[in-house]
Amino acid sequence: MIAGKEKGTLRNIPLAVTRYWIFFLVVLFTTPLAMGEGRAYLMTNSVSNNMTLLHIINSASDAQSFTGTLYNGDGEQLGSANTALHAGSVASQARVILSAKALEELFSASSWSGPAMLVVNGSAEFDLMSKLTSPSGLVSNTNCVRQDIVHNVEGFDSDNMTFVRFINTGQSTLDEIKGTLTDTAGDVIGQAEVTLLESLNPNQAIWLNRDNLSGLFGEEWQGAASLTISESIADLKLLNLNFVNGETFFNFSCFENSDSKHVYLMTNSASENISNTHIINTSSASDAFTGTLYNGDGDQLGDADVPLHNGSIAANGRTILTADDLEQSMNIDAWSGPALLEVQGASSFELMSKLTSPSGLISNTNCVRQGNVQNIEGADSDNLTYVRFINQGTTTISDITGSLFDINGAMIGEADTVLVQSLAPKAAAFLNRDQISTLFGTSWSGEASLVVGASDDTDLRLLNLNLVNGETFFNFSCYERGTVDEGTSPEPEPEPEPEVELLGGVWTGTITSNQGTDEFVGVTTDDGSYRFFSLETLVQFHGEFSGSADQLSGTGLAVPDGETEISTSLSVQIVERETITGTWSSTSSNDGGVINLQYWNIYERSGSVSKLDGNWTARDSGVPFLQLNLSSGVMSGTDFINCSHNGSIAPVDSTYNTYIISDTLSQCAISGLYVGFATLTDGSSMEDSLLFAVDNGTYYIAGTLEKD
Repeated sequence: MIAGKEKGTLRNIPLAVTRYWIFFLVVLFTTPLAMGEGRAYLMTNSVSNNMTLLHIINSASDAQSFTGTLYNGDGEQLGSANTALHAGSVASQARVILSAKALEELFSASSWSGPAMLVVNGSAEFDLMSKLTSPSGLVSNTNCVRQDIVHNVEGFDSDNMTFVRFINTGQSTLDEIKGTLTDTAGDVIGQAEVTLLESLNPNQAIWLNRDNLSGLFGEEWQGAASLTISESIADLKLLNLNFVNGETFFNFSCFENSDSKHVYLMTNSASENISNTHIINTSSASDAFTGTLYNGDGDQLGDADVPLHNGSIAANGRTILTADDLEQSMNIDAWSGPALLEVQGASSFELMSKLTSPSGLISNTNCVRQGNVQNIEGADSDNLTYVRFINQGTTTISDITGSLFDINGAMIGEADTVLVQSLAPKAAAFLNRDQISTLFGTSWSGEASLVVGASDDTDLRLLNLNLVNGETFFNFSCYERGTVDEGTSPEPEPEPEPEVELLGGVWTGTITSNQGTDEFVGVTTDDGSYRFFSLETLVQFHGEFSGSADQLSGTGLAVPDGETEISTSLSVQIVERETITGTWSSTSSNDGGVINLQYWNIYERSGSVSKLDGNWTARDSGVPFLQLNLSSGVMSGTDFINCSHNGSIAPVDSTYNTYIISDTLSQCAISGLYVGFATLTDGSSMEDSLLFAVDNGTYYIAGTLEKD
């Protein structure tokens, strides 16, 4: 190992392994979660005017059984935990449909007060879709929640009453939940950081409606407002509903963002259904948005990257676009059928569409999914289902196929039936239930599941709508997916052996080599990725573990001499939340040594971009060499060699104190995209130091950023 390099300096390392970091990021963001637990957040009781039917759909390839634990609105358990929800097993692609009356019988519970929450456990992947029938007979989709922010808190100029349900999905009480309400211009309504709830018990859920929020913030407002929770809380979920005509709930919890960048259903100015698209600037600085519009065939309408508004949109503000606005700004005529709008901005934004039908009812349409849809109404339903197939990419998608399954998991028609022969870039095509029935050569009763695929379906999106009374669309694209809860098991099983998902942590200690011993910081992720770095010598190890925790093999790279990288092999044991011990070696350099790292419990602090907001400086011998501003996960700044820094930082998992950095350096000799890890530590005060290590495949940087 090389010694004597100054902390935080830059070194030119000719790494020929940019591909490693690409692989590393793919692993972080695409490794599938183990499945097993999900929640139905809004189970009405048997005497409610609004009737819930919960669909538990086995989307796994094998049969499984489901158990559940039921909690009333106060978080009190009703009946026994892990109660069987059905007899026997549920076949692949089959579903169990539960009413409130069925739950009351299963859990030997009388009708509960207010909506309840059902925690469902299974042994593999499953989906949870709730269909809420209002007194009007309209059926809406309610089992879709989000975290941190909702964007449709209706103002006092609306006849619709907004409700936000605060749901604690964890096992600890949440104290003093605070939030800020901002209007369409991005201005704070009333006071910022207002206490919304003094406490929220485990499994408890509390409603706040628009009038409640107005009372808390001390002010009324016009137009749709955004409610932002002050600090991200992993166990806090938000359900954003509009109560219309005093009887029907519409769910506005799901919308697209700057990652997807698309408005998927933009009606034209001649349509009976009127689209109002809200582009909300969720960054901490003003931004300007441009757009490119494509008709249903994928043909570009007007120019690319046309400004979508005048001036700039303030932080937390929004611009609202109609079809007339787009036709005017792009100097085009009304297009045929719904269009696709691709939005660009400098930073983070979110996209919500409100579709007004001829009935005057307003629904949420800008929410799509991949792979499958679970609500293809049968011939026994008066509601007509539509599925919109959307190619958001730049290459044609060919031979889009589907397999259709009834409520018992029996296949309808032929497997892998061709649904769309070819879908051009940016094109979209509707298929309704009757057209799907013709393609599969038969009809069915009840809700069916459609599993969709193509040779390359990365850019294929699905929009699942129900057309009700021939005039109102309800979106069923969003529903909950069962994910693992390690504290609960659906059936008693022997204690499992430690697996890769238990490997995450922050570590400190030493690593030796032929040249001596250096102090190291380590970051590991639950999927087995590791990165160890010395803040003194800037030596770094990074790679991937395999095996079980008591005997892990690691393969990766290290930079020991400031000139060339070497391939390394690690053989270590991880005692979860305690130690990493073992050895490393490299046959190419004839070097090796001992790894001895201890667990640093700062890992168990929650990860939140709000903790990072502010100005940060890295110093070398007291002299600043890097200065960054972090705001809402967006970073910008400069360094001592005049590089411009622009990028993002976000928690790897909001439960833990590790962050992934993506930073683009420009206008200097070491320009490029740098990626790596960071963790918040305590300097002169709590969480005012950020340890980080990044590289771009040629240069790398490691150091400590201190909060100004």
